[in-house]
Amino acid sequence: GREYTFTKADLVIVNANEVHSIASGDGGCKYHVIKFMPKLLKTDDFSVLGTKYLLPFLENSVNHPRVIRFENDEWSKRCEKLVADAMAEWVRGEYGYELSIQGSIISLFVIVLRHWQESNPNALKSNVTPTKKLITSVEKVMKLSEKRFYDMTEEEAADIAGLSYSYFSRTFRRLVGMSFTAYIDTLK
Repeated sequence: GREYTFTKADLVIVNANEVHSIASGDGGCKYHVIKFMPKLLKTDDFSVLGTKYLLPFLENSVNHPRVIRFENDEWSKRCEKLVADAMAEWVRGEYGYELSIQGSIISLFVIVLRHWQESNPNALKSNVTPTKKLITSVEKVMKLSEKRFYDMTEEEAADIAGLSYSYFSRTFRRLVGMSFTAYIDTLK
């Protein structure tokens, strides 16, 4: 597995499916772990848009830095506050604490995505400008595949989307950032 070394105020992103270990660089660093499954952020209206932003956190093959050293002190302070807020909500356990924690996690996602985008402006850009009809077709397949992930084939998905197999395959990969088969594997 991978080993991550970090120092004060660093943010470490580790895919839950990845074998890893964490060691603090100075031996006395205190750290907090927020462990969650990104699919818990999904709703019934989960879409191509949601998948686009979650994929960098789901894919082991993504080459974005996993240890983030914020040069922008404001981002570091915001991350620290979000983590502290999430931990406080967890400890208090008051009514609606799950929603508050979910909001903190989504805000952390946005900070990390923006940091990655600032570091490499082309890294997260899609190379396709989809039509509304195309997005609706792929979203329809995604919604149905969440219910039928155990037996849906890519050929069947293409038929449901009303696209040829090869066009569906290319389009799905461009819009969602992974092949249909890889997407089904993440649902399992």
